[in-house]
Amino acid sequence: MGTRILPAFYLALPESYVMPKILSMLVALVVFTSSVAAITEISSLKSIINDVNAQTLVVLDIDNTIFEPQQVRATDQWFCAMFEHACNNGYGYQEAVAKVLPFYIDAHADTKVTLVESCGVSVINDLCEKSLAVIALSARSLPMIPHTKRQFKDLGIDFTRSNVGHVRTDFTLNCGPVKFLEGVTYCGNNDKGETLLRVLDRLNLEPQKIIFVDDKEKNLKCVERSVARRKIPFIGKRFAACDAKVKAFVLDEKSKALIHPPKKVVQPLTPVSMAG
Repeated sequence: MGTRILPAFYLALPESYVMPKILSMLVALVVFTSSVAAITEISSLKSIINDVNAQTLVVLDIDNTIFEPQQVRATDQWFCAMFEHACNNGYGYQEAVAKVLPFYIDAHADTKVTLVESCGVSVINDLCEKSLAVIALSARSLPMIPHTKRQFKDLGIDFTRSNVGHVRTDFTLNCGPVKFLEGVTYCGNNDKGETLLRVLDRLNLEPQKIIFVDDKEKNLKCVERSVARRKIPFIGKRFAACDAKVKAFVLDEKSKALIHPPKKVVQPLTPVSMAG
């Protein structure tokens, strides 16, 4: 590489002015790049503990991050596979969700859940003690609230231990209603990034850093984009502990049979006059 030439206006200035100016620009660049953290992969929630301090907001996904349902039809991978199956059978996005969601919610009525990591409860408790706040951010919709509360209770996980755990708020975004209740955000089909910004406003939270853990990279990117608008340092962690199980999942024929192709509307024939 050749020697970089300073702009002409710098050349006209004394060295005592130019050098401190250049140094300050370099420092600003280092600070900026250090605040823009790439999304990295983890297989244990324990790995984020050292990144947390008293001004950190920790945000955790639920399914395939904190726990996983024991009943197949209650799993995230079953829902996603059924949604894709419905779309492939002629249903649009919203129609496919409407077709699959009732089966998914019914399965949660009596299914038990298992921690993805045996240390999950103790890690979440430690994070609640160490951080500004710990909240869950899930694509589960409002009808899933009673099932989710029961499942967390069965595992001994209590987000009300966190500083904002007893706050309750509701609002509506482009894709429907959102509820923040007992430290858990139920955002349904809404963008997780936009949802989180609204939650920050409603809870009057001003974290100096946000750590978000989710098994889906698309959700991490949504939050990363939204948080960048607030200029809040962000650490995104894609949780990979359930990857092998999700990748190996195959939708069974009995489940496929639950989705029938949409009925085609047959337009009545218009009589054609043969008169000349």
